[in-house]
Amino acid sequence: MNLDWLNTNAGASAVLVTAVLVVVTAVYVWLMRSSVKELERQRLATALPVVVGIWEIPTQELALRDAEFHPVLPYLHIRNCGNGPALDVSMTVDSNVGIGLHGEKTRKWVLRALEPSGQHNTGIAQYVDTSEKPAFDVTIESHDIHNRRVVTRHTMDVDGCLYMEVNGKILVGKKP
Repeated sequence: MNLDWLNTNAGASAVLVTAVLVVVTAVYVWLMRSSVKELERQRLATALPVVVGIWEIPTQELALRDAEFHPVLPYLHIRNCGNGPALDVSMTVDSNVGIGLHGEKTRKWVLRALEPSGQHNTGIAQYVDTSEKPAFDVTIESHDIHNRRVVTRHTMDVDGCLYMEVNGKILVGKKP
């Protein structure tokens, strides 16, 4: 009797089973799509360069500083702390105390590429009275290997970073 019913309603049974299969497949595709988006976001994040400026005082200058000789000559280095290479790096340094030998208030600097964990001396140096701790605004723009623009902005003095943001996301301090 059940066999006769299935034979007479075979078309309707096939349509019902096919509809259930279509719904299950649609749910599976929707779930996998969100997983693929998350994997793509993670893949792009691993290629993101994070280029920051660092004032470094050479060892001989530290010895003079420890001997109570306040004016020191820190050099501005840039370092890629991200996982991906930074391409077409450009940096702008603004200061109210003047930068370099000519005392200009703004200095621009360009580098073609900076590998992950790479560091480069910009050649920008500043005689600074460390008791005053003047602040410098540093903006570094670069591109990752997917040609996405990465902008790092930070305010720093010779002792370290006071404020830092990467692509608008604040990582250190409060926005001035």
